[in-house]
Amino acid sequence: MTPTVRVAIAAGLLYFAAHGLPTATLETATIELQKPSAEMLQATADVDRIMRNASHFDRLLWSEVWVKVARIINSETDTEVVFTDTRSLRQFNLIAFQIAWKRLGDNKKDKYLGLGEATERVFVEAIGLDVKPVTPELRAKFVETCTALAWCGAGRG
Repeated sequence: MTPTVRVAIAAGLLYFAAHGLPTATLETATIELQKPSAEMLQATADVDRIMRNASHFDRLLWSEVWVKVARIINSETDTEVVFTDTRSLRQFNLIAFQIAWKRLGDNKKDKYLGLGEATERVFVEAIGLDVKPVTPELRAKFVETCTALAWCGAGRG
């Protein structure tokens, strides 16, 4: 893992530490999100179906994780590039998800059967499997994907 990726991961973890995650007492909490495009709603249909069976807290946590991942990825500037290729995006994505969803949220691997696979299919469809440079268009597609996943958690699909 390159130093740049390590810095990006550390920045993401600091963001989660500073802004925190929702607590289980927020039964009526909601997240304001812009509705995804019809294309993204279709791409995330399996994730949405699985998340409809999740508890309110897990849906809220799911949404917050993806909102924050999108915010971190979208906050890069031309002078401060951390995510140079799709491999670094995937690594950050995996680490953020592992820490926030599985460790902080205490969600075991098969708590929601098929969720990991469905989520991976969404990202493969959005950015592919090849390692390629992060362009403004690819970054926008990645952020759009994260936002659509957050929408699934918000229970609005």
